Amino acid sequence: MYKVFFFIITLTVALTACGTSTTPDEQTPAPEETAAAPAGQEQPAAPDYPIGDRSFRGIRVGQPIGEIVDSVEKGILQNGEGEFEIYRISTEDGRELGYFHPDPQNGSLVGDIVITSDLPMTENGLKVGMTYTELTSLIRDFAVHGSEIESRTSVYYQNLALGLDYPSANYNLDRNEIPGSAKVNEITILRAN
Repeated sequence: MYKVFFFIITLTVALTACGTSTTPDEQTPAPEETAAAPAGQEQPAAPDYPIGDRSFRGIRVGQPIGEIVDSVEKGILQNGEGEFEIYRISTEDGRELGYFHPDPQNGSLVGDIVITSDLPMTENGLKVGMTYTELTSLIRDFAVHGSEIESRTSVYYQNLALGLDYPSANYNLDRNEIPGSAKVNEITILRAN
């Protein structure tokens, strides 16, 4: 019996000595996971206002508007296609970042979210104000289309439409026709792609 007791005590001491113990002040922080930037490019800084896959500022495409109505401001957008009800999205200090449309199939849900400020940015560095050359250095698999109604050009990438300040009424636009100096003037998180 003495040998079993001695063995258990010895084993407990050995296991305790081999374990690591840290106090809350000594804990090692978890390593950060970052995606490697393509060769010759810097990793974009983390944005203060990140544009998510299907959301922005806690507002999700398809979310009931009633859940967020207190954090946005209702308004009207007038453009060449008519007048549209929108909800403005702003910073805490009142700077407008963009807006969203109600879903045209169900007006009580969030539809397309449109970012108009150069403050927000996607995880891979896409943002309002960047040039077409900068944009094409960050993404490769995209489509470009013009709009017959408003003569606008948009780059379609995943669930985003990046509006350019380059006018074109040609839907089947060749991406090589767009000048490198054309700038992104809005980023839309599409309700469906």
